[in-house]
Amino acid sequence: GQQYQVVSYIPTAGPDVLSSIPLPRDRPSAWTNDASYSLISQYYLQTPNDLSPLVMKTLNSWTQGAANTYDAMNMLVSHLSDRTKFVYSISNPPVPSNIDAVSWLLQTRRGYCTYYTSAMAIMARLLGVPARMVNGFSQGQYDARRKVWEVDGNNAHSWVQVYFPGQGWIDFDPTPGFSLGKTSSPQPSPTAGTSPTPVKPVATATGTNPRPGNHPTPPGGSSTTGANDGTRSMLFLDFSLVILLVALLTLAVASYRYRLSKLYANIPIIAGMYWRVSRLASLTGTSPRASQTPYEYTCMLCQRYPRAQAALWRITHLFVRERWGARQHLPHEGEVKDIEQLWPAMRNAILRSWPARLRVEKRNR
Repeated sequence: GQQYQVVSYIPTAGPDVLSSIPLPRDRPSAWTNDASYSLISQYYLQTPNDLSPLVMKTLNSWTQGAANTYDAMNMLVSHLSDRTKFVYSISNPPVPSNIDAVSWLLQTRRGYCTYYTSAMAIMARLLGVPARMVNGFSQGQYDARRKVWEVDGNNAHSWVQVYFPGQGWIDFDPTPGFSLGKTSSPQPSPTAGTSPTPVKPVATATGTNPRPGNHPTPPGGSSTTGANDGTRSMLFLDFSLVILLVALLTLAVASYRYRLSKLYANIPIIAGMYWRVSRLASLTGTSPRASQTPYEYTCMLCQRYPRAQAALWRITHLFVRERWGARQHLPHEGEVKDIEQLWPAMRNAILRSWPARLRVEKRNR
């Protein structure tokens, strides 16, 4: 329901103008004479010191024969977005610690938008061209009835901006299957807060065991003795079943706790707590949607579980800072301890809200 207006500067230079700008190595003065170049070059020409020689070798091959900066950037886009050689994928193994991300993409040839924009930005900088990665949203989908553009989590995307002297930052999109201005694109990288949808139990038919009843008394026998023996047998059977059920439940709880401990062993405390909230909410019928950001999901949780609202927003803010914030914005030790203390109250609030919500839904039906 929030509305806001955005005013932005959009460069209007066309291909003819951009093609007139040489590569920095060919005519440095065309760049150094730009009033903003000295400042921009301090921030947008940095490259890692441990890049593999594969990166420079690939860059030279892809941009061979480029007559100007614009040609070189389009060559990079053409190669990285080639869907016959690179694959857009949201399920990727983590980048190993002993290799840089660009080399990893060039070897595996699969990844999502952040992989491809990182590669192009680094390659542009190796050519001496200032470049940066932009994280934001595409234009979304147009609602003809309401005459508005709708933008949600499905439109999250990353692309590249390249600085051209005298013209400003120009957009390029090297991700396979994406191009600037298109409204239909592959799914972006998954947002945090997503957890598996719980599987609903399937009811199965069970047989019925006849209870001891009134049967004809055999000759010379006693009906009372037979009834007592049958009663003792059923009591023993019921007691055995209860013991077995308790043992199975104890084993299941122990197994579940062990799996959780293994699952969260290598996850930071804040992230682990956020995933526990998502899992608990999913078990009580409030699963996140694939398109939701953490803030969108928390907004939905607060509507379902108002008693936990303050704690839910607190852990969400810290989770976003921990996962995507700069180093100076990471949660400090005191905030981590606060979240650990909030967890029992938050868990209980969600569990207590569940029966009340079921009663409301039952009345509505």
